[in-house]
Amino acid sequence: MKKIKGLLGIFLGVWMVAASVGCSMGGGQAEDMRAQQARDAKALEDLYTKVQGRWIGTISNAASELRSFEAELLLYINYVEDGINPDGTSRLRPTLRGRFRPTEFVTETDDMLLVGDYDRSGRLVLTARTSAGDSSKLLSIRGLLTHGKMSVEVVRQGGVWGIFDASRVSTDASAPAGGEAEHSRERLLKLYRSLEGRWVGTVSNATSGLRSFEAELILYIYYIEDGMNPDGTPKLRPTLRGRFRPTEFVTETDDMILVGDYDHSGHLVLTARTSAGDSSKLLSIRGFLNQGKLSVEVVRQGGVWGRFDASRVSADASAPAGGEITNTRDRLLKLYRPLEGRYVGVLRATDGNDYRVAISLVVMEQPVATGGSIPVLAAQYQRLDAPAGVLEWALTVDYNSQTGEVFMRENALSGGSSVPGGMILSVVGRFIEVKGKKALDVTVSNRAAVVGTLQAVRR
Repeated sequence: MKKIKGLLGIFLGVWMVAASVGCSMGGGQAEDMRAQQARDAKALEDLYTKVQGRWIGTISNAASELRSFEAELLLYINYVEDGINPDGTSRLRPTLRGRFRPTEFVTETDDMLLVGDYDRSGRLVLTARTSAGDSSKLLSIRGLLTHGKMSVEVVRQGGVWGIFDASRVSTDASAPAGGEAEHSRERLLKLYRSLEGRWVGTVSNATSGLRSFEAELILYIYYIEDGMNPDGTPKLRPTLRGRFRPTEFVTETDDMILVGDYDHSGHLVLTARTSAGDSSKLLSIRGFLNQGKLSVEVVRQGGVWGRFDASRVSADASAPAGGEITNTRDRLLKLYRPLEGRYVGVLRATDGNDYRVAISLVVMEQPVATGGSIPVLAAQYQRLDAPAGVLEWALTVDYNSQTGEVFMRENALSGGSSVPGGMILSVVGRFIEVKGKKALDVTVSNRAAVVGTLQAVRR
């Protein structure tokens, strides 16, 4: 028993010594860790200090029509929390921040906060940081610093803006204050007012052989919330909005809202904005304003529609309002009324059993969410070899007045045909002229395959 007690005493003594040594080592390790973190932070701070300050230079792009312009990049150090020290204090880490803007004009990216990194090899990487989370697509800077000179590529809205070649003119590391944002808003407002209004011109495309047509672009200023003022009121920032549409016919992009940017170099960029999130594929405008003349490329659904050359005919900056519905109604009625009528012809069936068909086109009213209604084109497809009301289908109609193409599909409210396989799913083709009369030249398909071709003349 005494032997056991002696062994226990030895064990407890060894354990207490080990624990004491462990605690001592733990404290030492924590101290070493704090020291290492301090050294790392100091090294990072020293590195960033070499580039902080105000850099002035020129942006140029030999590959584009961009006119070179002066710009400035302000780089400064900002400390952020990077965990908690063992003693409960906040651990701070230096980070590199920046603001980039042209000095001759204002852009929507002037107030964007750039966050990035700089390493000992001289490589600088900065990307915009906003609440949207995808701002790096709007503004990013990437390049090298050698012998006190900066040469970086500036990317804006997914495209290369140009190469910024600059030198540091000041080591002042002051971060932009609130007054800077107010000053930028005033400059931005003045810039957008210089081109807001109604622009009228012609869209042409020599490559595709597109028939030239007149169109209009309405540009207006729209204010959005951009944070809060010290007194708790919303801080507003002006943005550029627009609507583009042909004046001779109606398209599916007529009512799309264009959002974009314009700078004093004359560069205008507008893209459609919809809830789908991929509206830039539907309609975009990109080009230059030079000496009061606008010349831009219009892209629709991924392909070049044509070049829009226009002049400003009015400085009226009214944003499209309820009156737009009335205007659209008038344009649609003017477009659809000439197509109304009963078109009759012989369907050349793929199975050799031809028969007569009538397609009646009529303008109907369709309610809209904002109230009222707009005109739409509807069709009634009828086989004339059957009693009235037996083989008939109600069809919706999409019509492209520019190309004359027409697409009809079965209305969901249509009862269809009682004949197996006889359900009409689509009628696709175009309007043509036959001996001075308007006619339809179309292909008719059912659920299974092509039924046949039809040329029907209006009676």
